[in-house]
Amino acid sequence: MKENIQKAYPYVMSIFISVVDFWSIAHFINGVICVLLFGIIFSKSSSKNLLYLSLAIAFAWEGAELAMELGYLGAETSAGSEA
Repeated sequence: MKENIQKAYPYVMSIFISVVDFWSIAHFINGVICVLLFGIIFSKSSSKNLLYLSLAIAFAWEGAELAMELGYLGAETSAGSEA
C-alpha cells in the first residue's frame, strides 16, 4: 500500500498544483470582482443577468486569447508589423 501511495504522489500533487495555480486563482478572483462591479453598475439587474454578462465577457476574452495564440489576432497581424 505504501508503495502505491509513493507512486501516485507525484501525479496527485501535479493535479493539485494545476488546479490551484496562480492563474486559476487570479481568474476566479477577477470573476468575483467583475460580478461585484457589475452589481454596482447595473444595480437594477437580476443576479442571473449579471452572471450571464460575466460569462459572456469571460468567453469573449477566452476566444480573443485563443485567436492571439493561434496568430489570428495580435501584434504580428497588425498593419504596422514587418512579418
